[in-house]
Amino acid sequence: MVIGVEDNQYLPHYSYENNEYQGFGRAVLDAFFSSMEHDYRYRALPVARLFRSFVSREVDFKYPDNPLWSADLKAGLDIAYSAPVAATIDGVSVLPTNQNRRADDIRILATVRGFTAPNWLERIQSGQVILAENSSLSRAIQQTLMGRVDGTYANIDVVEYLLRRELGQPQALVFEPALPHTRTYYYLSSIKYPDIITRFTAWMENNPVVIEQLRKRYSLSLGER
Repeated sequence: MVIGVEDNQYLPHYSYENNEYQGFGRAVLDAFFSSMEHDYRYRALPVARLFRSFVSREVDFKYPDNPLWSADLKAGLDIAYSAPVAATIDGVSVLPTNQNRRADDIRILATVRGFTAPNWLERIQSGQVILAENSSLSRAIQQTLMGRVDGTYANIDVVEYLLRRELGQPQALVFEPALPHTRTYYYLSSIKYPDIITRFTAWMENNPVVIEQLRKRYSLSLGER
């Protein structure tokens, strides 16, 4: 079985570096799939390509997934989703000098190519806000640091992690809670194996201690700020 994952640096949730899938996502999926009799492997793809590969059934599972993501692409498909694996906040991180801005003040948002910003969709479709799509979140963050865009739309835990661990600039950007943001859930999904999705949900419900230990190991919040 092939688990489609994002070829993206998104620690502590997940990352694909040096041909290895890492992070909380892998820890949870390994714990479950290693208990099954089936062989499994991870296939990392760019975000947009991963969606296409999933709907064309080139991969058997997708993580992370969410019913709201690329809804047009998935329209009409019978997709099984697990219970939430992780809860996060997707929002806008800005320079400290740009705090307290209103949504009407935002003209350009940096994000990762293929990501969905559902709470900004109306403004994007009307042309009020332009999405500056990047191949990685690090590049999206750097655009905001250089003042080329008004903010970076992404998982705020991951933005903080990259600022601290990769860019060496902790607190160079701050989450702006006054701007539209979403509490987002990460799910495991499948078109081909809804029965395994059901088993995965049951496994999580029966192993809350394991899940909590992994959350603590990777310093994950519950999507609360």
